[in-house]
This record gives sequence, structure tokens and C-alpha cells, in this order.
Amino acid sequence: MKVLVTGASGFLGSHVAEQLSREGHDVRALVRKSSNTKFLESLRHVELAYGAIEDARAVEEAVKGVDAIVRMGRVLTGLGALDEALRANPSHRLLGSGSLHASLIEGGQELSSYAERCLLQLERRTVPGETPALVEEQVRQVLDGDDGEVRTTFVREPFEVSEDEPVVEMVRRHAGEPEVVGAPFWADSAVFAAAGIPTVLFGPKGEGAHAEVEWVDLASLERCKDIYLTVARELCA
Repeated sequence: MKVLVTGASGFLGSHVAEQLSREGHDVRALVRKSSNTKFLESLRHVELAYGAIEDARAVEEAVKGVDAIVRMGRVLTGLGALDEALRANPSHRLLGSGSLHASLIEGGQELSSYAERCLLQLERRTVPGETPALVEEQVRQVLDGDDGEVRTTFVREPFEVSEDEPVVEMVRRHAGEPEVVGAPFWADSAVFAAAGIPTVLFGPKGEGAHAEVEWVDLASLERCKDIYLTVARELCA
């Protein structure tokens, strides 16, 4: 852990720095240029930062590399720019582009201390042709050498099926040749497709998927039921 100690050349501050050094922490000691720093210089894992606590610029420089939450702000800005760049350059005829958003962020121990660690979790929606390796590299470029770790915790491959696939042709024929579109969400169809099972997404009209208010049109649902049964019979004949 990297810790900033203010008033580090004083009696209390120097002992705090000493204890932190003994525990193996990296210490940045804020001292005045006129201070006696011989004791601090004798300690391991201690670097000096010059300035007074009332000097805002000196404190800002001293906390660089220490306050993980402040440093994450630049990363969030970079991720926002990456999302805009992805959306501005669609790579798939039906699905458009990949996208990302910051989902969860946490850091800090208590109100009056600088955060040693800040954890950001994000979701990156991929389209066919984009890989986990590509996604990780894009995020590393946003870090741009900053001290941080990029780790993928969960992956689901994007789903795509040929319009010439028999199950697609059957559904379209029995449904009255509806328009073929791309769905901007992940579904279990990708799991079936990865297992070699031909799959197509087709369902009733509705709104609000996974929202507080989610609904489907009952007449459309009945129509879909009839189409499902007809296609199943034809496939199994």
C-alpha cells in the first residue's frame, strides 16, 4: 500500500512513517524544504515530497499515485471516450458496434484517509469478430501505463446465425417473412449455438425487458406459440 504522511518530519509524523515503513508500505512523506529529514531518509520505502499542507498545489502533487479514486477519474474519462469511438465505428451489419459502460466502483477505507485502491467493474458488449483479448487490450490502452490491473471475470461470446440456416428459413416462412434484425442484448441462444445447435431469436412483441415494467402483447404471444409448434413439427419430421 502507498501512503501519504503529512507533517512527516515532526515527532508524530516521523513515527507514523517509521511504523508504516516497518510494515512494508511505500510511504510518501510531505515535508518542508527547511525540515530536518535525516531520520526519514534513513528509512526504507520512504520518498520525500516537498511542500506545506496549506499549499494546494504541493498537496495535489504529493497525492499523485496515492489517491486511487482520483486516479480512476482519468480512467473513467478514457472509457467514456472508448465507448464513443466504438459507437461511431459500427463493424456489424445488423448489430452495429460494441459498447461499454462502467457498472460498479468502490474504494477507500474511511472519510479522512486517501484511498489506496479503487476497483472499477465494467461491462463490455461485444459483436461478432471482437474477442476477450481485444477487449482487454483496449482497456489497457486506456490505463496508458498507469499502475493498474485489467482482469476479465466473465465472458459470453456474441451470437450470430446465417440467414441461410434452415431454422431461420423455417421461422421466417411461417412468420410471414418478418424483417431480419440484430438484437442489442445477449441471450442463451449463444450457448446453444456454441454447442452446435442451430438457433434463432424470435419472440412476441413487447417492451421493458428486465425493467420494472415488462410486458408482451398477448395476441402476439399466441401467434408465436403457433409458429414455434409448426417449426418444431417441421424440424422433427
